Amino acid sequence: MTKDGGIGREGDDPNAGFSDANAREPPGPQGGLNSMPVGRIAACLVSVLLLTGCGGWALSSFRDAGTDAPAYERSADAVIVRVAEGAGFVPYEYGFQQGTPRAVVLGDGRLLLADEPGTAAWLQVREHRLDAAELARLLAAAKGAGLLSPPPDYGSPQVTDMGTTTVQITVDAGRFEHAAYGLGMDQGLGAAQSDRRKRLRGFIDRILAARPAGAPYVARRIAVLAMPSSVAGHGRRWNGPALAGQCSVLEGADAARAVALLRTARIDQDWRLEGESVHVVARPLLPGDAGCV
Repeated sequence: MTKDGGIGREGDDPNAGFSDANAREPPGPQGGLNSMPVGRIAACLVSVLLLTGCGGWALSSFRDAGTDAPAYERSADAVIVRVAEGAGFVPYEYGFQQGTPRAVVLGDGRLLLADEPGTAAWLQVREHRLDAAELARLLAAAKGAGLLSPPPDYGSPQVTDMGTTTVQITVDAGRFEHAAYGLGMDQGLGAAQSDRRKRLRGFIDRILAARPAGAPYVARRIAVLAMPSSVAGHGRRWNGPALAGQCSVLEGADAARAVALLRTARIDQDWRLEGESVHVVARPLLPGDAGCV
């Protein structure tokens, strides 16, 4: 547990901006770069740096984004962007972990990215850091994708058992929420609906592209689910904190003990709790999360 009561392992400096693998040097004249005057080479390099923000998002990747970024609250508790991928037809434990947003951008530039639920009982979230220019480009990209406007008709593809993906963006001009069922599927949709869904998916994918880097997020509170197992009286004894009912919100030392037990456990691990066999899974609560809901 950290000095401020947070839970998890603190890593090194989590500074990790957005990089654009598609950015390219400006093409030179015939004869290649070696034939260009030194002054012109320097000018081209300056142009590239202005576009990419020295390793950040390249504005050229969002040709319709523009540079008119909206104003937003810059406090550490302000949720500027929230991306949630709702559970479709999946086991309850997986659906519970999907209650954690895939991505949250805070007003102080922190970017929180959650792993996809898998075999782990503890859902890992990693923390990155955006500078003011990167966050401005992110919001400019949202504006260019039409996400700073009332939601259009995204349609509903002819598929079943899928989840709904929701993007919430909060700026000084208001809060805008865009939700699309079965995002990535386009069966039975019109061309305009498919195009809007591609823009929404593209915006989300750009945020998730920072996923490989970042330090583990230090959560102040966690939500813990205890679901009955199909094998009665089986499993490892639960030596963690008391769990009240099916879902518990823990903090401080109790949260630290639960994370220590679950960090290396599988989602289908059987635990013996008060004479019953249960599956115990947990997720960090991010800023803006209500708790067990």
